[in-house]
Amino acid sequence: YIKENIGPKALLRDLAKTARILARFGPKLPQMAEAVLIRQGGGPPPPPSRHRRVSVFWFVVGVAAGAGAVWGALFL
Repeated sequence: YIKENIGPKALLRDLAKTARILARFGPKLPQMAEAVLIRQGGGPPPPPSRHRRVSVFWFVVGVAAGAGAVWGALFL
């Protein structure tokens, strides 16, 4: 149990799974949160975002930096 669920290999497996989930839903999270907040406030819906590509780029950069930091902490 310990070999499979605790340790560097398990951590990397879990990080990979988390990265896949964030890659799928992460780019949508800011828009979803904004829509919920606007609905709660009763305001008009926001116009479509023109900066989606930039947001996706920075999201990918952040995930890569986080993975690199974990990798460095584990193996360096």
